[in-house]
Amino acid sequence: MFMKLPDIYMREASKVNSFHDIFSLKAYLWDNPNDEIQQKYIDFEKSVFLLSDLTQGELTLRETNLIELKSYIHTKLNIDNRYLNLLYNIAYINLKIKLKEFKDRPSDMLNVWFEEFNELSNDYRPNDRTNSIASLLNTYLILSKRVCGKKFDENLAKAYAFIINFDKNPEPFTNFCNEQLLSFFSTGERKAILSHFFESLKQDVENLTDNEKSDIFLSDSYLFVCLGKIIDHSVNNGFDDLKYEVTNYLISNTLDHLERTDANPLIKYSKLQYCLKISGFHNNKEKIKNIILLKIIGASTETHNDMASNIETFEQKLSKSYQDSLNQQIQVYEKYGAIDCLSHMSGVFFSSAESILKNSNSNTFHFTMLASQLLIDESGLIRGIVNDDESRLFQDLKQNISFFVQINLPLFHSIREKNSFEEDLLKIEVFNTNDDKHIRNAIRNFLEEDYHGFVSRSVPLIEKKLRLLLRSLGEADISPNSIGGFDFRPMNAFMSSQVIADVFTEPVRLMFKVLYDDRRGFNLRNKIAHGIVEADEINFFQALLVLFTIVYLSTVIIEKTD
Repeated sequence: MFMKLPDIYMREASKVNSFHDIFSLKAYLWDNPNDEIQQKYIDFEKSVFLLSDLTQGELTLRETNLIELKSYIHTKLNIDNRYLNLLYNIAYINLKIKLKEFKDRPSDMLNVWFEEFNELSNDYRPNDRTNSIASLLNTYLILSKRVCGKKFDENLAKAYAFIINFDKNPEPFTNFCNEQLLSFFSTGERKAILSHFFESLKQDVENLTDNEKSDIFLSDSYLFVCLGKIIDHSVNNGFDDLKYEVTNYLISNTLDHLERTDANPLIKYSKLQYCLKISGFHNNKEKIKNIILLKIIGASTETHNDMASNIETFEQKLSKSYQDSLNQQIQVYEKYGAIDCLSHMSGVFFSSAESILKNSNSNTFHFTMLASQLLIDESGLIRGIVNDDESRLFQDLKQNISFFVQINLPLFHSIREKNSFEEDLLKIEVFNTNDDKHIRNAIRNFLEEDYHGFVSRSVPLIEKKLRLLLRSLGEADISPNSIGGFDFRPMNAFMSSQVIADVFTEPVRLMFKVLYDDRRGFNLRNKIAHGIVEADEINFFQALLVLFTIVYLSTVIIEKTD
């Protein structure tokens, strides 16, 4: 029966006992260019899958080869295996139509084929492969439309009944409800098919226990795939009432089970994000969108608490060599005043960005690159997904900044213990103008350990210093707006300027972005400006980052340009 075909293909073909087996069989058609005769029959078998629509593509055989292919398939039409019989017969009918051979009445052959297909499909088992069934049904309708004329409506009615009466479970639904197959049916029939499966899915859910329902609505279940498909098809076909009904059902049940179940905060996030995505299809979209957003805020608080409860106090163990070098640096600092030591330390802090970027851009493989990572800020709110090189770069900088501060705390404490520390700190001048009184007021907050007051006072002054620096370099920090006036360029815009990169170096410019104006970093400027940070969330760590910045900027001299 399968002479001249690869042994593995013949072995698998002899075991075909389901539509799933048919679908899998094509994977064993391995090319053998060293055997011209065997390769010809391999190509014939591949053509059978193409003609039956189980493989996507176009026949590339010449007409003489098509006639030989027809003869080859003809020898398989009475094969004992019922599944393979279906496969060869639908391929044979399709090929005869392509060759315009209508003597054997392909329409009658299609009727016979469908009866066998319908009978065999009634033996469907849940673990079978219904994408094969859907593909074969689609091929049947395509061929019927070509050759059956007025009788096409009869074949279409049989296909409609086939879908409606098919085993009620999600897996076949997702395969039958594809745009190509649905396009054969009238608007009313398409809506009836979608409504039928929606009601079937709802009934399946009703038959579950409360725990099973929660599992379905809180996991990445097939139910979401199915209901999502119904919504998509309803949108594409203008079935607004069905779209509203399915969206309301999915969102209300998901929110209800999130309320009643002690789910992991990140699971809550994912489900709330999905609900937010489809909320535009809700019949009261603005209200439900606001409800979901409020729940996302609640989930962010839970995430923050969950992270805090799982993070123990971090203590970085230092190597003896590093500890020795740290002690040596402390001894050096003993010879200098507090400002000189802070200037050196802040300079090292900002220049560390260069080595961080060098390591990040190296060819060293990181296991974390295999998957995307959630970007969660200090409040517990998901700000995005780290799935590109730039975002990973920002993550590297953020993590290494935290690491730098942690391992160099002994250095800072040695500076803080100097008798002149407070007096010297209050002498810092960033602007060399009357504006430095505001810097001094901010530093008093730092000395009093009012870190929120210090950061909230300092960040606007840091931005002002950067704006003045931009102007001194000959670039404006304003741009024309749409109403005939001018707007100040936001920090993220002017910090992307090449002149800033030239004066600070690119790594230092990126360091400023990570610290102040990018959600992938610490985002201190935006959090302070927009009131999206709790006062208690600003601690000594953030304050130290800002202090390093102030000291670093105090060493930058602005020279006015003409």
